[in-house]
Amino acid sequence: MTLFDIILSSFVLILLVSVDIFVVGFSYGTSRIRVSWKTITLISFIGNLILAAALLLGYFVGFYFSEDAISWTVFSLFMLAGLLKLADWMSSRKTEKKTQSISIRDAIVLAVILSIDGLAIGFASGIGTTTLIFIVVITTLSFIGDILIFKAGHSLGATLERKARRDLGWLNGVAFMMIAVISLFL
Repeated sequence: MTLFDIILSSFVLILLVSVDIFVVGFSYGTSRIRVSWKTITLISFIGNLILAAALLLGYFVGFYFSEDAISWTVFSLFMLAGLLKLADWMSSRKTEKKTQSISIRDAIVLAVILSIDGLAIGFASGIGTTTLIFIVVITTLSFIGDILIFKAGHSLGATLERKARRDLGWLNGVAFMMIAVISLFL
């Protein structure tokens, strides 16, 4: 694998893994959920640790696992998360909308759910083509990229929510369900 191949593969893999973190950041912004830098860093760290493990596993034993089984697991978890977010929004519509913060526990759960697609993509990318340089490049760039992409999505969502002057909390659930559908095609 040439340096160009490593860089190109890294860029494509980072984009695939980062789509969902942008959408989640956006949905939290529209729901007025404040997310600290520490929390975003924790989410990115956990996700990229799992991505690195998946790349290594894909390299060593990835051909033993069905990509379809992993894809349907990712779909199911994101769809469930989306439905739960919609149910939460519907039950909280009667209460006054105020800014909330995400807890560390919720951040860890979110990081694990977000990293499941990284697990699937990591397996697929790791099968027979991964080098240690590739893993280091991917996880480093993805870690930094995830933090910036989450913050960009959050800022965009918060801006849209303020300008719309409507309760856009339902977008949180819809965003998770969109990730679920998109995950079937990755």
